[in-house]
Amino acid sequence: MILNLESIWRIFHQKLKNSQKIHFKSILELIKNCLKPIYETLIILDCCNASNFDLPFILHEGKFKRRNDNFIDHDIMVITSCRSNEKAISQDSGSTFTQFLLKEKLKRNLSYIIDNVSKNITRITGHIQNIVVACSLPQKAYFYHWFTKSKMIYTKEISYIVI
Repeated sequence: MILNLESIWRIFHQKLKNSQKIHFKSILELIKNCLKPIYETLIILDCCNASNFDLPFILHEGKFKRRNDNFIDHDIMVITSCRSNEKAISQDSGSTFTQFLLKEKLKRNLSYIIDNVSKNITRITGHIQNIVVACSLPQKAYFYHWFTKSKMIYTKEISYIVI
């Protein structure tokens, strides 16, 4: 049975409402089990101790490098504000990572964006955050085209979840 992202969000919302923990692996399993592999899925985690879902490729020096033998037939990209053993920084104005990421997203080149976001967080807060980008399928180090459009058009094929 294929569910849409709204259905997945309802599942998460119910767990949060009941004070249940949501494990990162359960998010990945829901995506794999509920969405067709034709969808491009972008997950941005702006939280402390974020997971990269153990996806097989990680962005390193501008290229995706294989780091494990996991196979996932869905096109999934995860961008985390910090490593799994780090804390994400925020200020009175909100998340520094999200603010800079959204300002930089139109440039498309992930290495350039991640470097700039990292430098800006350190410059503004004095805190070092190691941003992680991981994916399931090897690709060029660019954001999905639909995410970087200045005016995003959402169709039934393009959905998003904000958790």
